[in-house]
Amino acid sequence: MRRFLLLILSVMVFALPMWSVSAQEDIALDATYTSPDGSVIFAYPQAWTLNTDAEWITLGNLPAEDILTATPATLADGQVLMIISTLEPSDIGLEAGTVAEDVIAAMTESLDAADAEIATEMLGEKATAYASWTNEENDVLLAAITVDVDLYILVIATAKPGEMDAFEPTILGIGTSLQYFSPEQRLASMQDFVREVNDSIFETAAEPNTPYILLAPEGAPASTGYRTLVVVHGYGGRGLEMAIMFGQDARDSNGLIIAPTFDYDSYTAEELSAQLIQLLEEVEADYPLDDRGIVLYGFSAGGTFASYFTSQHPEMVRGLIVEGTPEISQPPSLDHQIVYAYLYGATDPYLSQSNMETVQVMREEGYAVIGEIIPNSGHNITERGQELTLEALAN
Repeated sequence: MRRFLLLILSVMVFALPMWSVSAQEDIALDATYTSPDGSVIFAYPQAWTLNTDAEWITLGNLPAEDILTATPATLADGQVLMIISTLEPSDIGLEAGTVAEDVIAAMTESLDAADAEIATEMLGEKATAYASWTNEENDVLLAAITVDVDLYILVIATAKPGEMDAFEPTILGIGTSLQYFSPEQRLASMQDFVREVNDSIFETAAEPNTPYILLAPEGAPASTGYRTLVVVHGYGGRGLEMAIMFGQDARDSNGLIIAPTFDYDSYTAEELSAQLIQLLEEVEADYPLDDRGIVLYGFSAGGTFASYFTSQHPEMVRGLIVEGTPEISQPPSLDHQIVYAYLYGATDPYLSQSNMETVQVMREEGYAVIGEIIPNSGHNITERGQELTLEALAN
């Protein structure tokens, strides 16, 4: 939080960067962000870039490669940048029991903008205070949205002088869409979800009666069918754990999730592939699956299988994300438009030079491939892996 407040100071004094969408454009909030712990959810324009690499959320219409490094000198007309973070009164020297208006008053005073007029209103059921002003280089909008007792979502937005008014409806829409779930609410929701998962265990009609979890979305399918995510566990794992880990977020994206449980000891990769094809055919009898193919996630031995399945049945896969896989199969030809992601923790024992060389060769040959080594991570499913999986599902 200290770094966030220092950043705000630098933003106010020196001005900040932004994005490139016409200021007159009616921007739809057609994408959804969910924090890794499920505490914060909000809608935002899919055309904008959202970045969570820092301790806060950066949101704007700058290109992805510029959003964290842009400076006032790089600001173009029609660009805007939002920085979003949680804030407690104690972070800025206030006592418990304050209100949003107190937070904005303290912030504007510390930023030499004490003359800025503070306004209050309700965004849905959320008491909100905000102030706006213009410094030498930027329009600035600062808002504190009450989400819990002594807890606020702090939003700072900047645009070139005279342009903030055009962005305010979009910023207001993002703020209105914002939802916060306390740890107690998240626990209750997770308990309900786990019970639902346990009630969603099926098995294929055909031998060997492969068990799987099926979680269907509540919304109607897209014109191409339900976006379908298949998540495959590692050796000794089960589909149950994978469904719990990926299911809620996938369904929030109106995706259909399938989590099979495979017996790696008893069946070859070819036989497991036949089981997955049979499973998909049985599910499609009741649910129209995306005719563009499935998004396939695999961890460890599940990644090895997912990589093999994609190499043998590329027409059935539109996105492959694997983590900690011991082996990477030869990808199919470039004729198949598949997005690939291969992730390893920095201390993963399966992180090998040969696997990373395979990823590099794929990149050089023109495949749409991401290869990343995740710092401070070992042989485990990462937030980055989940993030890339949900991005692939949403596209």
